[in-house]
Amino acid sequence: KQIALLQEGTMLSFEGRDLLTTRILLRKGDRVEFDVYKDLCNHDVPYGATNIVFLDPNPDARQHGFIYRFLFRQQSHHGSAEQKFGLIKSTYHEELFWHESEILDRDEVVQIGDEVEFI
Repeated sequence: KQIALLQEGTMLSFEGRDLLTTRILLRKGDRVEFDVYKDLCNHDVPYGATNIVFLDPNPDARQHGFIYRFLFRQQSHHGSAEQKFGLIKSTYHEELFWHESEILDRDEVVQIGDEVEFI
């Protein structure tokens, strides 16, 4: 195993598959931890990041609020499947529309009053 230090500001390439979880969207300024590899195929950005672990969010890049109201639409064409969507009340008291497909943690069941983070 080789160890090398990169200069501060060195550009690293990465793809979605380099993230260890897909339950977070990385934003500029987020703190992460990762492994570095030399990318022999990329001459513009010769190093890449992999095994990326999200540590802390950049608080300026995210907004917060809570689930304020649910709205439902019955799917009559294909059985009784139900789509869930509704409104989030942001910390600035704006009402924002959301749809269940936008929830990153698919195992989580959201309830009215749940705090949410969004971009």
